[in-house]
Amino acid sequence: MEKKYQIFISSTYKDLIDARTKVTETILSMYHFPIGMEMFSAGDDDQWTVIKKTIDNSDYYVLIIGHRYGSLTEEGISYTEKEYDYAREKGIPVLAFIRDREASTKPSEREKNPDLQDRLDAFVDKAMRSKMCNFWNTEEELTAKVTVALMKEFINNPRMGWVRADLLNLDSKIIKETRLEYHINNYLDDKERQGLNKKTLYLYKLELDLFLEFSNGKSLLEVDSQHIKNYLKYREDNFKINAKSTLETIRINIKIFFDWLVEEKIIESNPVRKVKSYIVEEVVIEALNMEEIKEILDACETPRDRALIEILLSTGCKLGEIENIRINNIDWVNNTILIATPNRNRVVLLTEEAKKYLKIYLENREDKTDFLFVTERKPYRKLSSRGIQREISNIGSKTKVGKKISPRIFRHTFAKTMLEKGTPMHIVQSLLGHKDYRSTSETYVKITNDNIKSILNLET
Repeated sequence: MEKKYQIFISSTYKDLIDARTKVTETILSMYHFPIGMEMFSAGDDDQWTVIKKTIDNSDYYVLIIGHRYGSLTEEGISYTEKEYDYAREKGIPVLAFIRDREASTKPSEREKNPDLQDRLDAFVDKAMRSKMCNFWNTEEELTAKVTVALMKEFINNPRMGWVRADLLNLDSKIIKETRLEYHINNYLDDKERQGLNKKTLYLYKLELDLFLEFSNGKSLLEVDSQHIKNYLKYREDNFKINAKSTLETIRINIKIFFDWLVEEKIIESNPVRKVKSYIVEEVVIEALNMEEIKEILDACETPRDRALIEILLSTGCKLGEIENIRINNIDWVNNTILIATPNRNRVVLLTEEAKKYLKIYLENREDKTDFLFVTERKPYRKLSSRGIQREISNIGSKTKVGKKISPRIFRHTFAKTMLEKGTPMHIVQSLLGHKDYRSTSETYVKITNDNIKSILNLET
C-alpha cells in the first residue's frame, strides 16, 4: 500500500509568499499533502487549537525561516516559533530551511524592530541546532533542497502516513500479519530463542532495520525481487560499499530472513532467490610454516604476547572465543580449555608449550580479573576482540613474514598442522567448532576431557 504523507509548512507569511507557494507545489508534485494555516478559513475554534490539531495529524514539519520574525502570540513569541516548539515537543520530524543570512532581500522582507531582530536571531540559532537544517537563497534552491530532504526522510524515518480507505478493506489481524516489522520482530525473537550468537543477532537486526526503513511502509506482500535489487543498490550507493563480498553478505542476510518466512509458511516463495549473487573472488588464507611461526614467537615482547600466540596455535579458536575464555575454563590437569558458546560447548587442546607460557603470563599479572586475557593498564578489564586483533597486528609488524598476520591465519595453521599429523577432517572440524555440511559420510564429534586424548592419539 502506497502511503501519502501530510506535511505541515510553517513560516512567516507576507515576506515568504513565493517561497511557500513553491514548496507547496513541490510537495503536491511528489503526490503528498502540503498543509498550512493559510488554507483554513476563520471559524469558531481559536487559531492555536486548530494549529495544534493540524500539527498532531501531520507526518512531517517543514520550517522556512526568512528575515522576519512574524506576528506574536500572547506569550510574546512568534506563531512560527511556537509551531516549531510544539512540533518538536510532539516528536514530529522537523526539516528546517533557513534563508542565507547574507542574501540580498527587499527592505519589506527584513525585520526593522531591533527587539524582534534579536528574537529572530535566537530562533535561527535554535533551528540551526536541528539535525535536519539547510540554508537556501533562491526559491529554486529551496524547492530542490526540500525535495531531497523529504525523500531522505521518507526512507530513513518513515511515518504512519495515509492510505486510501478502500485499500484497507481487511481485518486488523491480516493487516498486522502483512507488516514487515511484525515478521522481522518474530524472526529475531525466534533466532534468539534458538541461541543464535548475540553478535550475529545484532548484525541481522541492524540489516533488517535498514531494510525496513528502505521499504517505507510496504507490506510483506509488496516485496518482490525488484524491491530487493533496489535495496541492494541503495545500500551500495548510500553507504559507499565497494566490496562485492559485503554486498553478498547483505543479500544473504536478507535471503535468510525470507527463507524463514517460507519455512514458517508465511509466504510461498523467497523473492531473494531471483536476485543473482555477487561474484566474490575467493580469498585464500595461507597457513604459517615452522620458520614463520618461530619468527612470530621471537617477536613477542611481553608474557601476554607470547601466551596469546601460543593459545592461538594450540587451539585454532576464533577471535571472539579467545576474548571470552575465563581462567576457570582451563583444566590444568587434562591440558584442555572449555570453549563455551551459545550453540554448544567444546573442549580444545592446551599444548605443553602453551600451558608453560600461560602460567608465566598469569604469574606476572597483578589483577583479580577472571578473563584469561586482560588489558595491561588499570582499570583491568577483558581484552576486547579489537584489542586482541591490534596486538596480533603489532606482533606481525615486527616480523618479515610476507603474509597477513591475523587471527584467521593461526586458525588455518592449526587446521593444517592437525591434518598433517593425520587427524581426520571431521575431527579437525569438530575441534574448530563447526562441521562440514557438504559431507554426509562424517558426523560431528563431541570432544570432551574424557576422549580428547584417545581421539587425537595422545599419550595418556
